[in-house]
Amino acid sequence: MAEKQPVGVVIAEDSKAQAVFLQQTLKQNGFEVRRGADGAEALKLVRDERPELIISDIEMPGYEFCAAVKSDPELSGIPVILLSTLSDPEDIIRGLRAGA
Repeated sequence: MAEKQPVGVVIAEDSKAQAVFLQQTLKQNGFEVRRGADGAEALKLVRDERPELIISDIEMPGYEFCAAVKSDPELSGIPVILLSTLSDPEDIIRGLRAGA
């Protein structure tokens, strides 16, 4: 029986503390994690080696990064989860409109 490969995740997060916490939590649960400190770096990671999941901070790089992923036919099928401390429904709607 073939060994199961870990699920690849790219984290797009500008806060190092938040990124490290998320990265450690995911790694402890068997995920393979790579991190981009901004939208451009995260987009390069996603294009270089397509992950199964993207987790991004909604504020930075957030909406624009999500929209860039979802507008690329090669990447648009990758699920994107936007993390936020924002609570205004408009912020949530904006994230959904970006493709999260």
